[in-house]
Amino acid sequence: MSSGAFPIPVFGLSFAEITLRAMGGKIARIGSKQPVRHYIRELMALESPTLTQKRLAERMGCEPGTVSKLLNDGMKINLGWLANFAAALNKSVPELFIDPRAPTRDELLAAGTPEELRQAIALVKMAKAGTRS
Repeated sequence: MSSGAFPIPVFGLSFAEITLRAMGGKIARIGSKQPVRHYIRELMALESPTLTQKRLAERMGCEPGTVSKLLNDGMKINLGWLANFAAALNKSVPELFIDPRAPTRDELLAAGTPEELRQAIALVKMAKAGTRS
């Protein structure tokens, strides 16, 4: 297809529409920050409204100023720092890259009608097969 969209609408939207809506919402919420920095802040808020950068720094064994620099793009986050953030938040490193507000697989499956689920399965099969027709 010339539009680049999959021919099967999923949950009433084309693949291109889903992508645009998902990215538009994240861009509006995250801004120019790297997603992992924003997601770490959201994970902090979800864990406890009182989890401050100071308390997070204590868990990580570093200074609060270091956490502030890491979260505000004043310092590069490398794998070591990601591991420290993950341990302090009781998460795995890959979980730091997942939008905490995103619905889970089970929530998506529970919300779909049988027809929408059939369409989603067909889309996954097409993606796995590497075909767009």
